[in-house]
Amino acid sequence: MSGGRSGLTSRYRLAAFREFLGRRQFLGVVLANAGWLLADRLLRMAIGVVLTALTARHLGPEYFGALSFALAFVGLFAIVATLGLDGLLLRDLVRRPEHRRVMVGTALAIRLAGAGVATGGALVAVYGLRQSDSLAMVLVAILTVGQFASALDVFDILLQSQMRVRRIAVIRTCAFLAFAGLRLGLIALGMSVEYFAVALVAEQVTVAALLGWIARQEGVGGSIGAATWAEVRRQLSQSWPLVLSGLAVACYTRLDRVLIGELLGDAEVGLFAAGMRIIESLFLIPAMIANAIYPALVSAHQAGPGVFGRKLEQLFLGMSAFGYLTALVMAFLGDNIVILLYGAKFAGGGEVLQTTAFAFVMIAISSIYSKWLMINDYQKYHLGFALLAAAFGVGSNVILIPTFGIAGASIAFLLSQTAPFLFLFLFAKFRSVGWMMLKSVLLPVGVLSYLRRPPPMQGRG
Repeated sequence: MSGGRSGLTSRYRLAAFREFLGRRQFLGVVLANAGWLLADRLLRMAIGVVLTALTARHLGPEYFGALSFALAFVGLFAIVATLGLDGLLLRDLVRRPEHRRVMVGTALAIRLAGAGVATGGALVAVYGLRQSDSLAMVLVAILTVGQFASALDVFDILLQSQMRVRRIAVIRTCAFLAFAGLRLGLIALGMSVEYFAVALVAEQVTVAALLGWIARQEGVGGSIGAATWAEVRRQLSQSWPLVLSGLAVACYTRLDRVLIGELLGDAEVGLFAAGMRIIESLFLIPAMIANAIYPALVSAHQAGPGVFGRKLEQLFLGMSAFGYLTALVMAFLGDNIVILLYGAKFAGGGEVLQTTAFAFVMIAISSIYSKWLMINDYQKYHLGFALLAAAFGVGSNVILIPTFGIAGASIAFLLSQTAPFLFLFLFAKFRSVGWMMLKSVLLPVGVLSYLRRPPPMQGRG
């Protein structure tokens, strides 16, 4: 009997050891994939800021503003091209890999149809608004081609579901560097703004084609022929709240540039875009931090409400301190940063950077709030938050831009990032986290409140 028990124990230990090795191997794959994606995004962020600045210096405020206007205008319609399917498709590909062909083929068909609708809408709208501005119509027409290329991002999502992220990152990085070199060549040759729009679209088309080719080479591709009406209905029925959220986000992140272009002219769009490009490039940092600490936040949630609340409060306060530090640096050095990167012609963008920098506090805090929503399965409430942000953003832009110019647009952006948090106090289940966020914005109050409370007991209850 003792020999039998010894054999069972040995087999159990061997199985446990194999399970441990399997988990370690899986964790290694996940971390490696995250590392490749992170490296790609950091490289693109750093080079992108410098490259945008060099492009702006070459084009000048008016033509850089015309390009920024066209990008923002097309961006308003881009959500119709994606239909909010990306996250849902990735989730379903992981959960139901046996239906991969049908899901990918259907998503591809939906996104191509959406790109057609978005392109038609953008062209009709720009003709209605600027039929006497041939440059705006040409730039919008060029940039809408990229929406068809973005439909092939379904292959990017497919490869992610297969844990084959390294090749995605390499392709995107190589294409980005190649076309960055092309844009530098356009600057050196003194080319006009239309060529820069073509270069942006050419990069999208190249990446899309390469992703599709790799997916087929690795035997995980898909085609429109596999699409079914049943799958179309299923995907669209799940994605419509995300489409509405995306439209709301597009309104308060893109409409400001469109309104500035209509009310003040393209040169003012160029100044506004110069300041915004710098602060927008920093949005990646709190998102990366939140992703890195997400597993620890999940573990704290499993440990009990007391431990979770304490950890959440710590993170809100830490993100608030980071946000204020970044905002103060930008507030004091904003003028110098803009002039250093863009040149004296863009000095007016310094005020934009100095004002919008304080929105970084709420953006940093929001990165933790979004994880709290996911942990508690409250994603559906994000639509209400996005709609409220859009209402504040659009309303304040319409009121402030005619009176205060691009300074008014900067204030409107700040309001769109802060005022919607009043939404949290409308629901009893959100009020506790709402008070946490409010105290973290009032940083000294939040720190004193945190220090006065004893640490929670471990465990539930």
